[in-house]
Amino acid sequence: LTCAELCVLRKIHFESDMNHEEIPLLALKNVSVGTHRNILLDSITFKLLPLQIIGISAPSGTGKTTLLKTIAGLLSPLSGELFFEGKKIDKFSHSYRRKVVFVSQQSIMLDLSVLDNIKRPFQYGISAHQMDRERLDLLIEAFHLKKEIYHQNAKTLSQGEQQRIAIIRALMISPKILLLDEPTSSLDSDLVSI
Repeated sequence: LTCAELCVLRKIHFESDMNHEEIPLLALKNVSVGTHRNILLDSITFKLLPLQIIGISAPSGTGKTTLLKTIAGLLSPLSGELFFEGKKIDKFSHSYRRKVVFVSQQSIMLDLSVLDNIKRPFQYGISAHQMDRERLDLLIEAFHLKKEIYHQNAKTLSQGEQQRIAIIRALMISPKILLLDEPTSSLDSDLVSI
């Protein structure tokens, strides 16, 4: 596993990896994001290989979330090309959104039980497979939560608990790429290492 830290506001390039023979899960080529009046990140080029981890670090308001939302297919790039598993993405399909999942900095929980919130992607067909309760139990334990939480209303959880549930919900879908927007911002320092 490798981790690259990006601390540049306008131009980001990983040229040393661009000639690697393996087909990347994701590749961006000269992608610009922002609004038509304000380009936040310009000409971003990089690729993400299987099992690779990339971290993005930059000051607030510089486009990190906009970039993640663009990669997730929630926003369109201003320019440039995105490739997923070697194929150019012209339209973000439901199939793509099942494989590339975005977890927001501020978790979205419905006024339902935790278990119903976790089941929601499966009920709407967002996930291509059935929910695996055994896997869910393992994730709940790995994220230092108790199974009793399943029946609690998700809106009553602390922000840190909601964030962990949102990450668990995303992991249950088994995405090929998981995009986390400041995933540890609501967590206690002893939980950040999860």
